[in-house]
Amino acid sequence: MSGETIAYRPIGVIHSEHTTPEDTPAQPVYAQECLGRAEIIPEYADGLRDLEGFSHIYLVYHLHRAGPAKLVTKPFLQDVERGVFATRAPCRPNAIGLSIVELVRREGNVLHLKGVDVLDGTPLLDIKPYTAKFDRIEGTRNGWQDEVDDATARKRGQRGYRPKDAAQNPHARTLVRGGKEVTLTPGMTIAIASGKGGTGKTTVAVNLALTLGGPVRLLDCDVEEPNCHLFLRPKIKNLETVGVPVPVVDALACDACGRCAEICQFGAIAALKNGPLVFAELCHGCGGCLSVCPRHAIREETRPIGAITVGQAGDVEIVTGQLRVGEAKSPPLIRAVKKYARDDRVNIVDCPPGTSCPVIAALRGADFVILVTEPTPFGLHDLKLAVETVRQFGLACGVVINRADIGDSRVKDYCAAESIPVLVEIPHRREIAETYSRGQVLVQVLPEMRALFADLGARIMNWNKSPSRVAP
Repeated sequence: MSGETIAYRPIGVIHSEHTTPEDTPAQPVYAQECLGRAEIIPEYADGLRDLEGFSHIYLVYHLHRAGPAKLVTKPFLQDVERGVFATRAPCRPNAIGLSIVELVRREGNVLHLKGVDVLDGTPLLDIKPYTAKFDRIEGTRNGWQDEVDDATARKRGQRGYRPKDAAQNPHARTLVRGGKEVTLTPGMTIAIASGKGGTGKTTVAVNLALTLGGPVRLLDCDVEEPNCHLFLRPKIKNLETVGVPVPVVDALACDACGRCAEICQFGAIAALKNGPLVFAELCHGCGGCLSVCPRHAIREETRPIGAITVGQAGDVEIVTGQLRVGEAKSPPLIRAVKKYARDDRVNIVDCPPGTSCPVIAALRGADFVILVTEPTPFGLHDLKLAVETVRQFGLACGVVINRADIGDSRVKDYCAAESIPVLVEIPHRREIAETYSRGQVLVQVLPEMRALFADLGARIMNWNKSPSRVAP
């Protein structure tokens, strides 16, 4: 029996909103509002008969992005090494995962699920119904997990968890900026977003970064039109090309069975008589086609989609993503930029405009979101969309009103009705517009702007130190 190889074929693929391991909930109990679906290969669809009578099901799947196997590892609940078989860590000798999820409904060969803690594109190996009559056990022991209190388990198990306690962080620093005492919390991530372009996101991002000083890393995730570097003029010290995996078919090994086209939900592979045709621009890199190919005729190659530059401008380190012209999908590049976030400094994320997929990718893992708007009917409309998006993630947020002297009071009235704090108001002044048009930074030219952005930084950092973590 030793050394024997056992081969399994996926019966389908699991789709979810989780695209990176670090932002995926650790267990279904911490993913109760996370939706997903399991798409079953048509030849196995008959096996789904009568499954809709069960409220919950077991998903058995291949942990296709697990790292090398370890026999001793640190589980997500503790920083203590444990035997891997006494944990649910993914780095197992056989990379098999198991989750209990809620079955919302079935539509043909598609199961709609709730409470999904599984990465998007995960190959599905098996499905079993959960039955309380057989599976519920009373009087159990929980081993070392009883040492972990519920609050710690919830904090570590939720999406995007990073240890960020300033009181226990040896890198935390208290500075005085514009007469305000600001405690910088390394590892804290501040996202700056808006419902539309042109509201002043970059202005807020650049000036806040320079005002905080100290350990700050500015991540320009507006990868279609990055412009933070135009104001900071950093000295470039590193350049990285970013790509996504796309399938390449070995025509000699392929028998044109069509399974790769069946599992692809994005239309990136078309089944033809002489073999599949790949549309690389449509591929999401989930790896499902590789998993179901019975002849192992598919391999992956990297297709470049953009580049990342890392530069230094005084105390601010700036990471800039630049999407290739004509590239349709920016989230993979945005996620690559965000990997440069560091636990030893404050991270400021300049998000893309709007409320679509690129914004979602940039917001994930943020501790606080600054929503930049203007006091106009269009500004209010787009602010409402942005607030709705942020609240879907349960993120604390505050509003910065740019060109605050124009328009009317409806933005303030909306913020008051929704209990959203107005953090600062940037006035509508000619000298501000002139400074911006010359490519200069407000806090370096106008002293009153330094005081304004120092107040903004102090309010956000004081929120981060608050035990209740209620928005300021």
